[in-house]
Parts: sequence; C-alpha cells; structure tokens
Amino acid sequence: MGNKWTPEQDAILAEMYKRGNVSRQLHLLPGRTHRACIQRAIRIGVSLPAPSTFTEVEDRIIRRAYRKGTPIKEILAKLPGRSQRAIHGRALRMGLNGKFKGTTGSTYSWIEQAARNVLDDSLPLTAREIAMLIGASKAGVVHMLGRVHGKGFFIAGWEHCGHTFAAKWLVGKEQDAPKPVAKSNAENCRRRRDRARLRNSPFKTAILQVTA
Repeated sequence: MGNKWTPEQDAILAEMYKRGNVSRQLHLLPGRTHRACIQRAIRIGVSLPAPSTFTEVEDRIIRRAYRKGTPIKEILAKLPGRSQRAIHGRALRMGLNGKFKGTTGSTYSWIEQAARNVLDDSLPLTAREIAMLIGASKAGVVHMLGRVHGKGFFIAGWEHCGHTFAAKWLVGKEQDAPKPVAKSNAENCRRRRDRARLRNSPFKTAILQVTA
C-alpha cells in the first residue's frame, strides 16, 4: 500500500473515530499503523465524538454531586450508561472544573487517561493535537499537562509555531528535551536580507547560466 491516503481510507478512518477505540480497529486499514492514523486524523480534522446529549435530570445529578464532592463511583451508580470520562467531560462544559472533591481528585482525570491512550504509540503530540484527538478543549489539556508534567508526562520535542515553540508530549518519566532558543527580530531580519542578497547576486545568475 502506498503512503498516499485515498478518499475511501479517509472515510473508513472517520468511521473508526466515530466508534472510538481506534487502535482496536486497525485491521480495517491494512498497512496503516496507529501512528499513521493519528497523523492523518489530525490532518483531516477528525476527532473522537462528543458524548451524547445529557438530560436536565442528569445535569442536576452531576451539579449536585460536584457541589457535595460525591465520589465518582456513586455518581456512576446514579447515571447508568454514562462513563467516568463522559461525566467529567460534561462537568467541564458546565463550568464545574476544579470543584469536584471525589475520589478521583480532579475533573481532568478523564483527559489525562484519554491523552495516555493517544500517546501510546510513541508519537509526540502538541496540546492542540491531543485536544483534537480526544475531543477536549485545548485549555483543559494544557491544564492537565501542567499538573502531570514530570509525573508521567514529559516533553519529547518542540514544534516551531510562528514566533514561538509548542511542546510535543509523550508518556514517561524521561528528561525534557531542551527548548530551542527563539531567534531575535534582528537575527530574522539579517537572515531575510542575506536571502534577498543571494537571490539578486550576479554570481548566482552566472552559475545558473553555466549549469543550464
């Protein structure tokens, strides 16, 4: 199979993400690794589906549970059919983050577990890419990474993003990759002048004429 993705494969990948547990469906795309699927999903804007709509009664149960600090096991018992991840995700969208005092210790625990799942193929990802793949907000992912940095997550590399660098994360306890030093405006201007000078150089023109 070639490296180029076909429209048919993109459609299969989208369906895989709708069902979830992508790593268990790789047989549907023979020759494609989990890493390749993650990269393609990011490129075409595919992410895990949002949880089904919660009812007013369910929202009331979640709001009361977070206010009282009810353990997550008791919340799950009151909301049959809802996963821990779905409940925490709904709490975040209701603005309840940071108020839960149950046994999990953080409303971001489902984000942490979901991030571990997408990083299990040794492919470093930025916070934005993780958020796209797990269906969480970038702010929630950044908050989670700040909490677990050095405690199971480390920075494996950096990606140049405009005038700054974005950390690329992996699961593990290895030492962080050093952050590249951003070039100053003066350095960037000097590089642009050098490139322009080279383009207009008569020596470059002469070389091109000789080699033509």
